[in-house]
Amino acid sequence: HGQEHGHGQEHGHGGGHGHAGIVALLRDCDLVVGGGMGRRIRDDLAAAGIRTVITDIPGVDDVIEAARQDRLVNVSDGCAPH
Repeated sequence: HGQEHGHGQEHGHGGGHGHAGIVALLRDCDLVVGGGMGRRIRDDLAAAGIRTVITDIPGVDDVIEAARQDRLVNVSDGCAPH
């Protein structure tokens, strides 16, 4: 089944979808925090040296504060429908 994603690419979950553009945009980041993300993007970010954290902290300001205090922890394996 193909799904349209916010980054303007359609793909089926069988493959053919790359994250090179997203990873390139985030190349200067050390950390990406989200409420969920697929395993492939997490792997691609890790390969680029970018740490990912899946959090249940709802607000951006609270996430930033938790990061500053080194309190961010993964709350799941990150797999989420997308």
